[in-house]
Amino acid sequence: MKKLRWVLLIVIIAGCLLLWTQMLN
Repeated sequence: MKKLRWVLLIVIIAGCLLLWTQMLN
């Protein structure tokens, strides 16, 4: 269960970074 939470956190951070880089371009 803990592993799933970490994966979800990483996915959210990666998604935010991707969105942020697209907004800069």
